[in-house]
Amino acid sequence: MIGLQEALDFILSNSPTPEEETIRLADAAGRILSRPVVAAMHIPPFDRSPLDGYALRAADLADVSPARPLSLNIQGVSRPGDSKIEPLQPGHCMRIATGAPIPPGANAVIPQEKTTAENGRAFFNFSPLPGANVVKAGEDITCGSSVIAAGTRLEGIHLGILASLGQCEVPVFKKPRVAVLSTGNELTHPGQGLLPGKIYDSNTPMLSALVEQHGGIALPSSMSNGTSQEALSAELLRTLSKADAAIVTGGVSVGEEDIVPGAVEQLGAKILFHRIAVKPGTPMLAALLENKYLFCLSGNPAAAYVTFDQLVRPALLAMSGQQIWERPRVKAILEHDLPENKGISRFIRAVCSIQNGVFYVKIAGLERPGVLSSLHEANAFIFRPQGSPGLFAREEILVQLCALPK
Repeated sequence: MIGLQEALDFILSNSPTPEEETIRLADAAGRILSRPVVAAMHIPPFDRSPLDGYALRAADLADVSPARPLSLNIQGVSRPGDSKIEPLQPGHCMRIATGAPIPPGANAVIPQEKTTAENGRAFFNFSPLPGANVVKAGEDITCGSSVIAAGTRLEGIHLGILASLGQCEVPVFKKPRVAVLSTGNELTHPGQGLLPGKIYDSNTPMLSALVEQHGGIALPSSMSNGTSQEALSAELLRTLSKADAAIVTGGVSVGEEDIVPGAVEQLGAKILFHRIAVKPGTPMLAALLENKYLFCLSGNPAAAYVTFDQLVRPALLAMSGQQIWERPRVKAILEHDLPENKGISRFIRAVCSIQNGVFYVKIAGLERPGVLSSLHEANAFIFRPQGSPGLFAREEILVQLCALPK
């Protein structure tokens, strides 16, 4: 039996190198960038006006003041999208629209509301500084600059930047394909009739959704029909042949019906560890077969959820190219007493809230490895190391957040 951190180190140190692929920009939201983006152009690509007004040479209005106004001939108009703009003649100005190119020779723009125009001339009563109201080429992004780092999870703003640079394809890491397989003669598919002694399989849909949520592709898998170690071993081999990793629940402990460890050994897989010093989820086994992960979790749904979150989730994020997997931790005020933890380390399901800018935390509900209902409201974990002393209400403790408090 090993500790949680040691188990995590075993997993991450054996993580396969993420593979790359190129996808359409429209499909890139939520994907992980595999290569840094270096700008191949200036953004904006030309000097432009941020407002409606008149483009001119600042020197032509050098001596203008409210007491000494001046007018300039209006040479023409610069509109957004114009590809050819005539150079501005000395002593002239040009009507310009928001986003339009600054005409060659002009170096300032005076807002429309600060001028008047009549009979082809614009009247000014102040002198602008050179560069006034001119958005320079490259002001946003400079050609050759590094814009987005590899390993970034692409969101809307990133896609906007990529589009502004003219990219229609994006290099990303492939999503790992993960098969989810539940074992146990007691399991029945949801929707089928439930015979005495049977229960519905909740692990497969739950873990499949978690795989998709954390960077993977969940492969359709049926419940295991393996009634022997040999049959299950063959089924695991078939499953892994179509996937980059597999998650198996149930049959992983030490009872006579727990045939998963033997089936994994029969495959010739490299066992990273079997049993962790954490509850819920102590029986967990992790192995590698031909550089593919095999995660064997407790059949108890809450135990499977916790070990997925703490150990499988980081592995999937690493496989999909993400560099950050740790849950954020905050200090929160305990709303009730907690007894000492005499046994092995434990994750307690908790509800964290914010009141007047202060985090508060309480236990979510019943702490049983087979109970899912207490995870429904939980958005945090309280980690209690082995031998932790009792805690009292109003004490400040460290809480691991799984979702933002409401």
